[in-house]
Amino acid sequence: MVSGFHVCADPFRALAEAFVREFAARDRICIAVSGGSTPKRLYKLLAEEFRAAIAWEQIQLFQVDERCVPPEHPDSNWRLIEETLLPCMPEAQAHRIEAERDGAECAYEALLRQKVPAGSGGIPKLDLVLMGMGADGHTASLFPGTEALGERERLVVRNQAPHLEHARITMTFPLLEAACRRWFLVTGAEKAEAVRDARAGENPAGRIAAVWFLDPTAAALL
Repeated sequence: MVSGFHVCADPFRALAEAFVREFAARDRICIAVSGGSTPKRLYKLLAEEFRAAIAWEQIQLFQVDERCVPPEHPDSNWRLIEETLLPCMPEAQAHRIEAERDGAECAYEALLRQKVPAGSGGIPKLDLVLMGMGADGHTASLFPGTEALGERERLVVRNQAPHLEHARITMTFPLLEAACRRWFLVTGAEKAEAVRDARAGENPAGRIAAVWFLDPTAAALL
């Protein structure tokens, strides 16, 4: 399902430049971003070096997934967004998954349906989903062997993997697949086997047709 690989000495900068090319002149942009440690440098580039080139007031920002913890928790994905991207944009246009609350998955799906224009089949059509991938091949919080992988009706679900400390709220494949653009940012030698498997469609990340931005170590087995 892979659409294309871009192997770059600096995939963070390459992706930031691609973002500016695609979205700098757009009037209204709905994007979903991921947490974790990998995108931190990307978000800092967008918020600092590329800040003036982006119409932040036109962006509606959503989370791809979140751990079921309060936003101040050390494991919260929201903390990275809050520290890097939120100072650039109106706070009301950044939409947190309130994952610590019961029913957070239903509330976030309703929010997406309200805020994001619908595309084919009535599914909200995000302009961009920015994703990462774990060494086990998961993306968003769609982990190998978990129930959420088979979900085709609900757009946001609560997912639990046996090895995880916290349950997760995550976008599902139908919502991710409906996005206009799906970009992966993956770095590090520990991801090389998962990148190879994704190219063959053998892990969750590989089920999504997407453009991949990789550093040479992550692409080593391609």
